[in-house]
Amino acid sequence: MGSQVTESVTPNDEMAENYDVIASWFLTDWHEAPRDQVAGFMQRIWEEHSPPVNKVLELCYGPGLTLRELVRRGYGVTGLDASPTQLELAKQRLGRSAQVRLVEAGLPAIPLEEQFDAVVCAGGAFTYVPNSTVLLQAFQAVHRVLRPGGTFIFDLFSEALMQRCFEYTEDAPRGINLESRGLTFFLACHRPAAKDSYDLTFVQFLRNDATQTYTRSSAVHRVHTRPQERVTDLAVQAGFRRVQVFDNYRHQPSGPETLYETYVAVKPGGPPARPEASSGRAAHPPRP
Repeated sequence: MGSQVTESVTPNDEMAENYDVIASWFLTDWHEAPRDQVAGFMQRIWEEHSPPVNKVLELCYGPGLTLRELVRRGYGVTGLDASPTQLELAKQRLGRSAQVRLVEAGLPAIPLEEQFDAVVCAGGAFTYVPNSTVLLQAFQAVHRVLRPGGTFIFDLFSEALMQRCFEYTEDAPRGINLESRGLTFFLACHRPAAKDSYDLTFVQFLRNDATQTYTRSSAVHRVHTRPQERVTDLAVQAGFRRVQVFDNYRHQPSGPETLYETYVAVKPGGPPARPEASSGRAAHPPRP
């Protein structure tokens, strides 16, 4: 690296601008589902329920990777994210012609009064929620903006994934070096004293070709793993009645080796699901 490194004053913003690179690394090294697979899974779930899904709300949309896939499939999408930087990046990715409304707001509140046919939250965003109280509040907000019979799809990092991440980076941080982008990125995972928690440390070095210096950006995010039964209980408390857990946006039940737990919850009311609907692992039996 260059002889001079300066610290970024806006690390989250600068790291967000390279999220597409980071996301590609997670696809290959951490087996995260590609966004077309994520959107395809959602579409199939929606096609198995009725009435049809037209209006979709995506929470914590980031740079708009899943938003773009949903728009390509013809859905009317609204996105909600707390980061103004991510909002601008999503606008650039979607283009001016895309009929997408982007709202700057953070969970657990959803400052919208209309109802949607479906709500989604990909990328493990709920794993960053600090405790069950806030997670329940977020689920209740989702329930409020869903129409009767609407579906709520989200994913969480599993304990198996976080344990793998911890073991993989225990001896030294792991990362990628992309000379074409002038970017070097590192990830380390540590276990704090808090139970069922992990600290993910992201460090990025971005080269300035004009000065041959680097800007260092770093951020630490605490993630929380939760038993499926606990997550499902919170969803039921929020008003959902049918909750299933799938394996990483595939139509098969989750299991001990699942890295990304994909939840599908249904708000009571509306017509019943079609009998040929796919079944993941029923984390909670339907209630009358």
